[in-house]
Amino acid sequence: MHLGTRSAVTGADLDRSSVPVPDWPLEIGTIQADSDGIVRAGPLRVMQRVTVREVSPVSQTVSPRQHTFTLNTDGRPHPMANSLALLAACFAVIAVVCAWFPSMHLLGSWAGLVGLGTGLWSQMISATTAERWINVSAMILSGLGLMFGLAHGGLY
Repeated sequence: MHLGTRSAVTGADLDRSSVPVPDWPLEIGTIQADSDGIVRAGPLRVMQRVTVREVSPVSQTVSPRQHTFTLNTDGRPHPMANSLALLAACFAVIAVVCAWFPSMHLLGSWAGLVGLGTGLWSQMISATTAERWINVSAMILSGLGLMFGLAHGGLY
């Protein structure tokens, strides 16, 4: 089978064990692909590099991305906001751990106070929802650590 410019691929063509390499550029509907694998769709000229894969006839979902944890869900870096959010989370963990030990009220109450202030400042400059989740969680835990530290003996 020869796929020329502006030809269509049918389901019968995909039953072969190997996928033929089409002539480029290839237009399927309003999508065009050139010889470099760049795809252009419609008047928006969306460009994306694609690879040809052999697909079995069974319905399946192919995910081109691997999911990783990131605080930059908008795609832009926020080093200050990320650093403050993680710093507030560290102070919150220290404050909550110290809340379980009454003899560590001094460290726990100060860590809770600093963590609460850092979390509030970080919340003011946060840019993404992931940062805000960490900030709010850190502020709640820092507040609990501060309250237990005050109840066990205070800041001094």
